Amino acid sequence: MKRILIGAVLPLVLMGTNHQLGTMLPYGENTAEGFQAGASDADQQIVALPSPQNVPTLNLSVHTLELAQTATLSGVGNGDLSEDKLIVDSPETEVSQSQQAQPAITYYDVPLTREQQEFVTALCEKYNVDVKTVYGVMRVESNFNPSARNGRCYGLMQIARINHKTLKKELGISNFLDFEDNATAGVYMLSDLYGRYRSYHKALMAYNMGETGARKYFVKGIKKTSYSNKVMRYAKSFKEISLQELLQRDAEQ
Repeated sequence: MKRILIGAVLPLVLMGTNHQLGTMLPYGENTAEGFQAGASDADQQIVALPSPQNVPTLNLSVHTLELAQTATLSGVGNGDLSEDKLIVDSPETEVSQSQQAQPAITYYDVPLTREQQEFVTALCEKYNVDVKTVYGVMRVESNFNPSARNGRCYGLMQIARINHKTLKKELGISNFLDFEDNATAGVYMLSDLYGRYRSYHKALMAYNMGETGARKYFVKGIKKTSYSNKVMRYAKSFKEISLQELLQRDAEQ
């Protein structure tokens, strides 16, 4: 917040006068949209300046200050007020460091670089998915290997081939063995499924066996499987680390 120094008042004396100084399925059965998952006026201040000897009181009523320079009053009556300083806060809004700072990224002890973790975190914020659950899926599906292939499933989050056409159309991605493309597809799918079932266990069951397979369990009252339990256990096991620790670990590898 800027501060303005006002010398005393203006170089004039008006007897008895007041002055005012004017502010974010198989899965391919259907697709869902991704979840994407002022300053007030200055308070009125009334400032009364000390009256010079033998001079009637001169009141300064300050409502909104728009002063760009220092005003000085000297030689009023028998007293010299040139050294007296009146400090008044400027009404301009001050943007604090906390307002300017962006939310800090939380890093975890997973085998992904800083850039990769920041990419995944941004995806999770865009699609409103828990990042640790996503890391749990990556751990169970491929052990964080973007080049992993298992039959008809590809990449980091093992995206089934049956879903490739739909995901290419919806997301504009092309390479399911690319880290960013695969992570985008996996987070998008998980977000869609979580949006339908509002349960990570149910969403993970559908992610693992397709919605048709998962519904066969749902109607029997089964809401968890060994797959969903495994993913959630990993999700809870990941520990936070500092950026310095992450960079040091990457440098040593």
